[in-house]
Amino acid sequence: MKPSRPQDRDSAGQDLLDYASHSLAFIIQELADRPEAQALDMGPVCSESIDFLARRINKLFVFDFFLRMDRHLRGEPETADPWQDLDYGPDRFDCIFLWDLLDRLEDHDARHLMNLCHSLSKAGGLVMVCAFNDQRAQRGVDAFVVSNGFQITFRPQPHLNLPPRTRQNRDMMDLLSPYSLVKSFIYRNGVLEFLLRRE
Repeated sequence: MKPSRPQDRDSAGQDLLDYASHSLAFIIQELADRPEAQALDMGPVCSESIDFLARRINKLFVFDFFLRMDRHLRGEPETADPWQDLDYGPDRFDCIFLWDLLDRLEDHDARHLMNLCHSLSKAGGLVMVCAFNDQRAQRGVDAFVVSNGFQITFRPQPHLNLPPRTRQNRDMMDLLSPYSLVKSFIYRNGVLEFLLRRE
């Protein structure tokens, strides 16, 4: 499937950092038909995004894996296993949000995460994966701040030190293979969105 290329330029033709997420709009529209929908946001924690999603999804759970992995890499003893509390049980969620998380994990952890998300997802459940292309390869961690119109802006998270790991497209698609690809988008600001479904 060839990714769509939405327009993300202002009237002067300048690149914009913020963008309107087509994947998020698709998810919210689909979950509107599921009044008991449950979703999992894997962080980093952003109050505006939590508020936006909680007003549109019946039950929103937040598990800040960024913070747990950061503490684990720093060697904090109480976070020896950043996975230990990710125990919601199988077939639980209608949607899972992975904001730039796969870009921050080694291959074995990224693969483990996708297999775990597959187990946590309901049949027909969606996963939104955000990543960045090479033009933003040496970036710090940003929170994805969601506002009306599905607009997303970025807020630096300087307290998180998780180096990025840029992957070739074929390697990313291999990581996503437990799911079926519904849509993908490439935005002019370097964001890649993959919208996935558990069959």
